[in-house]
Amino acid sequence: MQNGLNLEMNAYNVIETGNKIGFIEFVDNAEEISCIHKKYGNFKGPFRETSILDYVEELWTNDEDREKMTVSRKEYHTNFIKSVAG
Repeated sequence: MQNGLNLEMNAYNVIETGNKIGFIEFVDNAEEISCIHKKYGNFKGPFRETSILDYVEELWTNDEDREKMTVSRKEYHTNFIKSVAG
């Protein structure tokens, strides 16, 4: 938490490709936004307002650790939204 903002972000290790050139980030088990829109947006893709929400709801429903969680469904959704804001 910095400056009072809790963005629910995780820092990942990156590999620098060169000075002022860029970096490569490896994230295990990541899902691309375009794939989420394709799967949950039907033919509308990113223009379907609930495609991301449907994805997060499926994550919540299928999460093996859900019974141990101390957050509500709404907090789970809010944490996801905050995590993609960065």
